[in-house]
Amino acid sequence: MSTRLYQLNAQDWSPETFRYEIWEGKPWHWRYGKKLAKALPETGDTIVLFYAPSGCDDPGFYGWAVLERCHAESQTLYFLPATPTNHLKMDPWWNEDAKRLVDAIRGKMTQATRRYKFHPPPPRRPSSLACRFIVMVISRSATQPCLTIPLLPSISCA
Repeated sequence: MSTRLYQLNAQDWSPETFRYEIWEGKPWHWRYGKKLAKALPETGDTIVLFYAPSGCDDPGFYGWAVLERCHAESQTLYFLPATPTNHLKMDPWWNEDAKRLVDAIRGKMTQATRRYKFHPPPPRRPSSLACRFIVMVISRSATQPCLTIPLLPSISCA
């Protein structure tokens, strides 16, 4: 399994439309255009949903989903949005850490879906937010931390 960054285009599908249409547990599908990874996405892959700051008034990470299937002929991804998408879509994660992460993933290709494994930098000092979580990339060979996103205090980590 792998994790893929799916960059949404705010001109084609606005963040407001995303907030209205995408709900955790509600199956959805999108076509994909330019794809950087040679391998096709596989069932169980994690899809990270992201709006770039270019042309978007409210950029950031909007959530993620589990891939149900990829239909190569129509270039369509079928996925199931997962927690904490309902929270992130209302308050996207977009700070300096998020910018560094997305820059490390996209490199010079800022307009394509990208397969990645990212190891976050070591924590500087404890955050005032007591609650943090890690999305894990489970590969066939090892389990590696993929990305750390701070949650707001209104989210329970029980």
